[in-house]
This record gives sequence, C-alpha cells and structure tokens, in this order.
Amino acid sequence: MELSHYFEPYTGGMQTVPGINAEEALGCEISFYKGEAEWFENFSGRAVIIGVPESRNSVDNRACANAPDAIRPYLYGLSAFNEKGIFGDAGNIRGNGLNDRYQALQEAIVYFNGRGVTVLLLGGTQDLTVPVVKGRLKLHPERPVNIVVGDAMLDIDTRGEDFSSRSWLSYLIGSHDVRIDDLVVFGTQKYLISPAQEKFLKERFFEIIRLGELRGENISQLEIPVRDAQIVSIDFRMIKGQPQFTSDIQSPHGIEPYDACRILRYSGMSDQVMAAGIFDVPFEEDRKDTLVLAAEMVWHFMDGFYGRYSEQPEEDAEMYKKYVVPLDGLDHPLFFFRNTGNDRWWMKAPMGAVKEVVACSREDYRQSLRSEIPGKWWRLFMRNRCRDRNDDLDDK
Repeated sequence: MELSHYFEPYTGGMQTVPGINAEEALGCEISFYKGEAEWFENFSGRAVIIGVPESRNSVDNRACANAPDAIRPYLYGLSAFNEKGIFGDAGNIRGNGLNDRYQALQEAIVYFNGRGVTVLLLGGTQDLTVPVVKGRLKLHPERPVNIVVGDAMLDIDTRGEDFSSRSWLSYLIGSHDVRIDDLVVFGTQKYLISPAQEKFLKERFFEIIRLGELRGENISQLEIPVRDAQIVSIDFRMIKGQPQFTSDIQSPHGIEPYDACRILRYSGMSDQVMAAGIFDVPFEEDRKDTLVLAAEMVWHFMDGFYGRYSEQPEEDAEMYKKYVVPLDGLDHPLFFFRNTGNDRWWMKAPMGAVKEVVACSREDYRQSLRSEIPGKWWRLFMRNRCRDRNDDLDDK
C-alpha cells in the first residue's frame, strides 16, 4: 500500500524548555517522515503520531483543525525518554474533501495496525473516531472492537437526523458495518446529557461513568476499561476550564488536567490499545496553555507506552492467583484472577463473550463475595443475550 500520497510532513520546530538541551529533547528521539515515500516501508518503530487537521464536521470548534501542528512544538521540546526510534511522526493526513480525509485515515489505521504499530492521533474533531474504528474492523472483521470514549457530553443524536462532531457516536453505534464488543464513555456531566441520550446507551448495555465517580483516586478505576480497549477517543474539552458546549464559555467542571495525563498514561500502558486520539483541542492564539497540556498528555501516553507489557491470565497461570466464587442463580461460578506482581484483577467473561477474560477490579471480586453479580459481568452477559435485540434497536 502506497501511503506517502496521503501525508504531508511536519515542518515545524520545537519549543525550548529551560534546562533541557536540544539533544535531550523528545524531538531528537522521533523518526520523522520528511517526504520520502520509503519512510513508511522502512519505519521499524512501535508507535506513530499522526495529525489530522480536519474540522469540517464541527458544530462549535472549527479552529481545532489548527491544533496538530500547534501542539507538536511543545511536545517535541519536552524531555526525552532515551528510547530512539520507537515513536515516529508521519506528519498530517491530506484530504481535499471530508470523505477523502476519512478514507485516508482509515487506510492509515489498516496499514500501521496491520504492522503492529500503535497510532496516536492529534485532531481535528472527534468524529474522526469513526474512520479509526472502521479501519480497525477492516483489518480484523472477525473481531468486534472495544472502545473507550472520554467526553463531558454524549455525542448522540437520538433522532438520527444529523452527522457531526456532536452526533458521531450514535452514528457509529447504528452503522451496520460496525461491530462493537463494549463501549465505555467516561467523564460525562449529568446536566449536559438528555434522558434520551442516556437511554440510548444504557438500553444497549454500554457503560457511562460520570465525572463525579472519578474524583480523587477514583480516577485510577479508568485503567480497567482502558486495559480492554483497542481504541481510546478523548474529547479534550472534557477537561476542567475548557469550552465544553460553546466556543466562548469555559466550564468550571471537568476532568482535572493532571488526571487527563494519568488517563493517557493508562492508554499507553495497555497492550490492547492500538489507536488513541486527542480530539477537539481548542485553538486560540492567546491560549498556549491548552496546547502545552495537550502536549503533556501525549508525553504521558508515551511514558506509559514504554512500560507496556502483555498480560494473559490463563496462559501465564503461574503469575496469577485464581479465585472461584459460586453464586446463586448462575449455572457456573465466577472466576477471578489476580496478578501477584502488579495486583491487577481479571475475571472470566460470560459464555459467548468476545473475550474469554476481561479486566476487572478488586471491588468486582468483593462484590461477588457479597453474593452480588459484578456490573461489568452482568453488562457483558446481557449484551450477549440481547445482540439480536440491539440490532433491532439500531434499525429504528
């Protein structure tokens, strides 16, 4: 596949950080595409950064198309990891028309993921998640995708009248060529969501994690859904102090900036995540702090990525302690696994689930000891049981 005609190189520089010499900056460790077609074939790294300066489907954040090249100088001036050649920068995706850019992004996902290379996207609007998912499914049509979305709102149009950056999620769920194993949306604010939007997700047994459930150390609970996800999509405006539903009003509530960095670090750590995107970064000439924060989020993704390792609880049995919990009303007991090295918990999924073992928390295990069915297990059970009904819902 010839990819070079889809891309234009990043030609900017990097912002100097006091105390960090040029040779100690992150930009010195990145393999940059500079216009040579053979770069794509010769790239031997494990992850690639791609900018997608696209906002034509935006309802309220058109300037975010300028963000990819505005973020990069601040990113590449940050401290290096002493790991040369692991990350590349393929530049920005071209596209005269909106569909051209969607198609190019989809093909880029197929190309890089097909070679085992993780893609980190700088948007652009969050509707770009749609071609990312479709690219993943084109590569592995037999594997439904597991998606984690960070957003203060639900980008759902329950009437199905529009496709935009504010309705892409309902479009994705309703697409007949999209198979979703599980979907978790976190960081939502109840007063910004309609009952119809909430019902749309819950009747399909997808999960909504509200902002209030993630306060303080509870933010660490997001490591669990991210551990199972192939795709992580972040609307930057979920963060406190960002314009969440108009272009000129900064919200007093949202994910704390340092917690946003933690979430990206979890995404980098997960060996399942093959595509992650930071979308809808507001671009204003007089707000460089937003660009710096986006750069720091990318840096934390990279930090997590360098600590990535694979976990297979049933294959690596000697590393795991197994717990068996019988429950009244279930034909089979629940099986839990605890990694004795890092204290991560896993549980056996209901029969018929896409994945045999899924990530869980210690609290899921404790809940089962109280003769209660863990919420995640129940959602997966109901999704398996009601797949045909869900298809009927999407036809409406």
